[in-house]
Amino acid sequence: MPFKKGSKNVFYKHGLSQTRFYRIYRSMFNRCENENSSYYHVYGGKGIKICKKWNDFREFKEDMYESYLEHVERYGEKNTSIDRINRNRDYKPSNCRWADPVTQSNNSSNCRYLKFMGKEMSMTQWSRETGISYNTLRNRINKLGWSTKKSLTLTPVLGRNQFYDKRNKQS
Repeated sequence: MPFKKGSKNVFYKHGLSQTRFYRIYRSMFNRCENENSSYYHVYGGKGIKICKKWNDFREFKEDMYESYLEHVERYGEKNTSIDRINRNRDYKPSNCRWADPVTQSNNSSNCRYLKFMGKEMSMTQWSRETGISYNTLRNRINKLGWSTKKSLTLTPVLGRNQFYDKRNKQS
C-alpha cells in the first residue's frame, strides 16, 4: 500500500477508484513513499515528498480535479499526467500542473537545452522548430562534437549512406 501509516483513510467511496485520475494519485504516492517502488530512488529516495494536505485524496481532488478535466478535454486522457513545475521540489498545489508528454519530457532531469540566437529550448523543441530530427541533432552535438550553431543551421541532413568526417568540426 503506497500510503503512510497514520494518514487519513483515503479509501472511501468517491467513485473515482477506477479512473486514470485516481491511478495518477496512487502512482504519485507510490514513487514518493514506497521504498519498494521501482521509481522510489528517483523521487522519495531523492527527498521528493507529497504535501501533507494531499495525504487525503479528497484534498488532492479538490485542488487538481477541475484542471485535470480541462487538460483531458484539450489533450486527451492518455496525454495528461501530473508534472512538478520545479522538478527539484515536492508535489504540492503550487508546484504541480497537468502536462502532456512533450512538456513532461522537457522538464525531465536528463533533458538537454541549447541556446541559439537568444533562444533557449530543449533539443526536442529545436528539432521541431528546425525540422532536423532529434536523433540527427543529438548525434551532431554528442557524437560529432558540432557547435550548437552548426548543428541547428547546417542543411541538408546527410542520408544514412553518407559520412561526416569527425575531423571537420567547424563552428
